[in-house]
Amino acid sequence: MLKEKRHTLSQAAEKLGVSPATIRNWIKSGRISQVTKSDKGLIFQEQEMNQLAKAIESGRLPYLRSRRNKTAVKTQAVPVGYLAVDCYNLLAEQLLEIALQLDPECRVILLLLEVYLQLLQTQGKIAGIRDLNLPLTLTWLSGELDLAAYTELAKEMLALLPDLRQAEIEKLQPLVDLEFKYVYGQDLLGLIYMSLSSIGSRNQTGVYYTPDPIVQELVENCAEYLAKQEPLVIDPCCGSGNFLIALFIKLKRRLSQQGLTVEQVERKIVSQLLTGIDIDPIAVILAKMNLSLLLEHPELVNQLQVYCQDTLQTVNPTTTFDLIIGNPPWGYKFKRSELKQLSKDYSTAQQGGGESFNLFLEWAVNHCAEDGLIAYVLPEAFFTVKAHVHARRLLMRNGSWKLICRLGFLFPQVNAPVVSFVYQRNSRLRSAQVKIMEENRVYFITCQKCLLDDYGSGIFATPLERKIIGQINQAPNLKYLKNNADFALGIVTGNNRKFVQKYADPDHELVIRGKDVYLYRLKAGNNYIHSQLENYQQVAPERFYRAPEKLIYRFIGKYLVFAYDDQQLLTLNSANIIIPRLQDVELKYILAVLNSRILQFYRQVAFPSVKVLRKHLEMLPLCCPEREMQAPVIRLVDQILTSDDGNTQYLLEIYNQIDQLLMEYYHLPAETQEYLKKRYPQIKYL
Repeated sequence: MLKEKRHTLSQAAEKLGVSPATIRNWIKSGRISQVTKSDKGLIFQEQEMNQLAKAIESGRLPYLRSRRNKTAVKTQAVPVGYLAVDCYNLLAEQLLEIALQLDPECRVILLLLEVYLQLLQTQGKIAGIRDLNLPLTLTWLSGELDLAAYTELAKEMLALLPDLRQAEIEKLQPLVDLEFKYVYGQDLLGLIYMSLSSIGSRNQTGVYYTPDPIVQELVENCAEYLAKQEPLVIDPCCGSGNFLIALFIKLKRRLSQQGLTVEQVERKIVSQLLTGIDIDPIAVILAKMNLSLLLEHPELVNQLQVYCQDTLQTVNPTTTFDLIIGNPPWGYKFKRSELKQLSKDYSTAQQGGGESFNLFLEWAVNHCAEDGLIAYVLPEAFFTVKAHVHARRLLMRNGSWKLICRLGFLFPQVNAPVVSFVYQRNSRLRSAQVKIMEENRVYFITCQKCLLDDYGSGIFATPLERKIIGQINQAPNLKYLKNNADFALGIVTGNNRKFVQKYADPDHELVIRGKDVYLYRLKAGNNYIHSQLENYQQVAPERFYRAPEKLIYRFIGKYLVFAYDDQQLLTLNSANIIIPRLQDVELKYILAVLNSRILQFYRQVAFPSVKVLRKHLEMLPLCCPEREMQAPVIRLVDQILTSDDGNTQYLLEIYNQIDQLLMEYYHLPAETQEYLKKRYPQIKYL
């Protein structure tokens, strides 16, 4: 009898495409049970590993985020940050397991409908259910359950199914055993819809549903600036209605203070004040379902103003709103013919590549009432990237920002920081002061000049930060890399899995990735590519890679990280190249300046971006004194380049000596030097 194959911890992690830490967590949670200990450590059974591998391939382990899993499944994952309700996140995971048993053509519709009916039943909004051991969808379709005012919404959802088979409905049976509870104001339906949708398709349409805490915060922020007690409100890209839910609750509380009955308040909100639009028919029905769950008077369900339309094709300047709020799609890829048509109504259609959120901003400006508000969630790049300067100037001409909240990396699948803002349309008076809110601080800026600048340079700088930027800009002997350096992109292979291998041979040579780049030095991994560069999708002229000496830097990241190379190494596109050509300035001296606290600060404040862009590097002020003053810096750089990797304390001491010299060269006051040292007490990537 053959002995069953077994795996060590590292082998199991490699097989499943997860980290060893994830494997240990699965042991603790009971997801992995067949594990034993030996003198080699933990040992895992082949059969159980194969079962887990199949679960990953099929998507039944939805919350994995390793590179392998992103390609193995259509990333059906529960976005746990969307709702701050643990029981809903757990329920969504359970529903994903059940979804895999249903026909992909109908699983989304049937699951969402059944969950909606279960929530209605939990709230006591539907009655007369004879058999609680059957799916409510089946009970309703068999004529044994009257949905009363909610019937039309259920029919709308079912109408999206081209073919309804009873056998598929019967597969909903496992839902009967799940615990459904309704948490007031929480978008469980949207959570499930996102979980069942592939992240890949959301990326293509630019749709990222906003986490509930951000929705609540933005609605509250709008209330602070909204003068009208009964404002006309619209979410032009409402999705499953998370903003509409929060707005309904806020408006109901506000109107209830006027002495109206509950029925009068709800009727006014749903028939007059609150509107939602989305291009996704499923999302539109979910938004209406979510609002119906809030209504105390179900007879008002048929008056809900949520429409399935293309907002950008809905141009009616005579209809204006007091508040336009939402999270418009980012990066939607319009066809050329679509942009040509849209350019008839939107100037932003031909600017900056026709970015979708810019068009939604222009739509909002055109449909916002005088003194009304626009409140959107957007990538921070809107304020700092040249492609969006036309849209920024459009808004500047028509009003002013009241508040900008910097939210950081809000969406796990998007490597870009996010902001929310409140903007007031006002053609008469424009505020110069803008309130900025971050995690640990609140301050005010005068941003008109920054917003009109191509790159929004220093838009989020505090008064102290602006003062220090000014001091750096006034340093003596300043030079710039613009027109004084060769820049080269790393190699784009077109398929790293195919072209990058983990071992050297006569035809393959070492290649540097961004992860291999540290301050001053390279810590090369074991990645090798073929030396014939014509094999690859995009390659810089080979002379740049083979330069006698060059600087290699991380292209993605919060920090400037530059390393010295005199080995003529190739780089992948996560590691780019600079070959400075500044007269009478040594390359190793420039390396020290680029790695200094001074330029870390300057770049993060003046050019906040997750990408280290050439145009930003070209604008960094490099203090370049005479060669005699460069020499002591270069000697210290050489000490770092020849030092032992493990002696981090020694490296930090040398780094600080270099920084001290550079701060003196820049003529920075003592208090500024102390501020920079406190701001960057630990030096990352050293």
